[in-house]
Amino acid sequence: MELRLVGLATTVACLCVLAHYAAVRPVGALLAAPEPVMWLAALNAVACTAVPVLVVMMAIERIGPGMTAQAGMVGPLSTIVLGVLLLG
Repeated sequence: MELRLVGLATTVACLCVLAHYAAVRPVGALLAAPEPVMWLAALNAVACTAVPVLVVMMAIERIGPGMTAQAGMVGPLSTIVLGVLLLG
């Protein structure tokens, strides 16, 4: 059930972004982008948005929201620690 809700919410968010783009800029500007830019945008959409949302929802289903939140804190904390250690 939760995966369906996330899919619906993500679809609505995507449609809102496309509607905003169409309202602010001419649609031809989007289609004029070079092909490598389009492929990189598609890769970014899948690898940095769709897959992480899906994985987080699957984790919530399997281990619960509390453990998922704790596991999700590893990334930001490790970034802070590495920033301090490597950048001073």
